This record gives sequence, structure tokens and C-alpha cells, in this order.
Amino acid sequence: YEAALARGDQPAAKDWTYQGYRMTIFSDPEEAVFEGSLEGARIRYYPAPAMATAGGDMQYAKAWQPHVVVDRELITGQNPFSDKALAEALLTLLERS
Repeated sequence: YEAALARGDQPAAKDWTYQGYRMTIFSDPEEAVFEGSLEGARIRYYPAPAMATAGGDMQYAKAWQPHVVVDRELITGQNPFSDKALAEALLTLLERS
């Protein structure tokens, strides 16, 4: 799967646990900023499109803004600025259980 992504293919993910879940991860613009800090090295593939191809329902805020998505038991944060909101979401879910 990873090799296919690195080639630019869009392989189908089979039986991914989080297929159809809403989630977030670094957006492509955020990844591009990170990639620019790699002194000429390139990221093999951007994770967000790969997760969308695998069946993730990707959701984003503006780049570098805190953003958390909760879907069932999955809690995801878009970037490091989402840490406080993610911790609060985790505590909320723990209090419910």
C-alpha cells in the first residue's frame, strides 16, 4: 500500500478500521511548509490524501489553526496547535464512559 502511494497510485484500502470515519491530520499546505524545512528532501507522499483514499472523511480548518475531530472513539488533531482541544475532547469522552 505504502509503495503504491509513493508511486502516486491510489490503491484501495481493504477493511481499514477507520474507513468512513471523520478525521483530520496535517493539511497539504501544512505538509508543504514542513517539507520545505527538509533541506531538499521530499516527503514520499502526503498522508492526508492517502487517508482519504483509504476511506477517511478528511476535515480541515485553516492551516496552523487548532482543529479537532471526534468520530465515535477516534479523536484526531490537525496539527500541534490542536493539543489543548484534543486533550479536552479526550477528557470529555472519558467522562462519558
